[in-house]
Amino acid sequence: MVGIAPLGAEPCQGMYTKHGYYGFINSGQLSVLHAQDGTAGKALSGASPSPLPAGATVTVKYQDGSLSFAAAGSTFATASFNTAIQTGTIYCPAVLLHSSGSTVEVVRSTCRSRQQCPLDILTGVASLAKKYMVSTVLSMATQALKDRIRFAKQTKDAGAFERILAGAISADIDAVRLAALDSARDFAELRSRYDAGGL
Repeated sequence: MVGIAPLGAEPCQGMYTKHGYYGFINSGQLSVLHAQDGTAGKALSGASPSPLPAGATVTVKYQDGSLSFAAAGSTFATASFNTAIQTGTIYCPAVLLHSSGSTVEVVRSTCRSRQQCPLDILTGVASLAKKYMVSTVLSMATQALKDRIRFAKQTKDAGAFERILAGAISADIDAVRLAALDSARDFAELRSRYDAGGL
């Protein structure tokens, strides 16, 4: 199942009926909905071809209290649950594996730069979360910084990459520093900058 869950919800058996809103992928189809409001097996039409091709990408979009699904390049279909999605709650992406032997690759899109939190604030939040052991906030900030590393590499922006790494080092965020060093191995633009004495 793919969907959204309230931030901080504890994983539990039957989570799809207790915490969050989900689309159920079964037998090669993304066709039914489940949710904390009692929605169970409600039809979701138009979200995907049937059956889904092997390796198909399923996209979930939550915006303005509306949850939409798309699969294998289809247009987005808006989910209709028994009640409106509760507002005033912070939701995070959620993937629930229903059976053993399932393989999932989660790919997160990156915000446009104008929507991003300034780097110094993000690293500061991560540093404070680490200092005061607020694991949920630290996890989110760390993931956001890792996403920025990946985006800097994709866009060949060695300068942004260098700033993120410097921020991670100064804030002593090991997970981000290690992710940056791992990513640097095959970052050609960064290597060119290093060879030219620009680092």
